Amino acid sequence: MFRFIGTLLILISLNQSVKSQNLDSVLFNLFFNVQLSRIDTGVISYYKNYSKVKLTGYSRSYMVPRSYNVGDTVFIHLFHFINNSYIDPSFKSGELTVIVRKTKNEFRVSNLELSVWSNDTDLIDKTFQNLSETFSPLSSKKENFKGRDSSLNPVRTNFWNSDQSIEVGLIRMKHQKIDGVFKNGVIISLRFLKPSP
Repeated sequence: MFRFIGTLLILISLNQSVKSQNLDSVLFNLFFNVQLSRIDTGVISYYKNYSKVKLTGYSRSYMVPRSYNVGDTVFIHLFHFINNSYIDPSFKSGELTVIVRKTKNEFRVSNLELSVWSNDTDLIDKTFQNLSETFSPLSSKKENFKGRDSSLNPVRTNFWNSDQSIEVGLIRMKHQKIDGVFKNGVIISLRFLKPSP
């Protein structure tokens, strides 16, 4: 009798932990414990002081995306990380990019990107598939985009969190020329659709 009650309590607690996980909590862990619903430019200081990432570059961009207003400026902060518990350990390192948009009145984080690169296309495909399978059941909405190579596999899948304040772009890059070298990669791009409170 006690064994039955013990088993029942374990099953109830497991069910509660699965239900409590949502896309925001997965992204929190993936992006090194950053509270994304309240993100602001303080995230740059947080990453500068976080032991698992290292600032490797900073640039001020004058090429502003079409979705921004004329006169806006974009600042890009590039960090390097050695490992991430949500990414296959076969990747020896990765990049974390913080994109800050300066409008007339404010600075705000518009995007975060996490990327990993490898010559192993099977590893890229497996990582893309695993992340897609993780995000998919936790998303309020999903949209696939196919590649030009007539394959049936998506090259980008967008997911949205429950209140649709964050758009997650999961992107598979194959044979992209970066810094003069052809690379394969997976990019997780977060776009913040509503300004943080």
